[in-house]
Amino acid sequence: MPSQFCGPAGLNAEARGPVLPVDGFSETGRPLAVAARVLRRAGTQRVLPLVLGVRG
Repeated sequence: MPSQFCGPAGLNAEARGPVLPVDGFSETGRPLAVAARVLRRAGTQRVLPLVLGVRG
C-alpha cells in the first residue's frame, strides 16, 4: 500500500510549519504519532494533530 505523505525529500519550504494532520477516528493514536515524527524529521516546525472521533 503506497504512503499518502512524502518523506523529507517531498517536503518543500512552504510546508515547514505548522502542519495539521487530520485523522477521522483514532483507537491508539499511533498513525498520527508516526506522521508527526516523519514531519518533524523532515523539518516541520510545528505539528498540530486533530482527531475527529475516538473509538474504544
